[in-house]
Amino acid sequence: MLIGVNLSSNTRIYRRFRSPNPLKKGAQDSSSPFFKGSVYAIFDQKKVLQFVGYSRDVYLSLKQHLVRQPQQCYWVKVQTIERPSRTVLENIENAWIAENGSVPSGNRDNKEKWTHP
Repeated sequence: MLIGVNLSSNTRIYRRFRSPNPLKKGAQDSSSPFFKGSVYAIFDQKKVLQFVGYSRDVYLSLKQHLVRQPQQCYWVKVQTIERPSRTVLENIENAWIAENGSVPSGNRDNKEKWTHP
């Protein structure tokens, strides 16, 4: 079930991360929009932003974050980009962090816990 609002045709906010499949069916399929490039935000159970990142395979990235930081992964916001470039993805990532008002701990002090095994 989708919680929150539909910001645009390619942005979804607050989808339950711990549901059997937090993304659309077929997210593992390489023709899925989740393989085109996505920016994603991970929130804890209280909807406090924990990490913002970008990936060309958001499904795999989210699975890895769930393994590395299971207690911090509860909600997810994803925006897929049709023609991604590093600049576009970084600009969206930075805008989401700025919108939050502070840098989430997963993007500063605890970044290694989120990004390395």
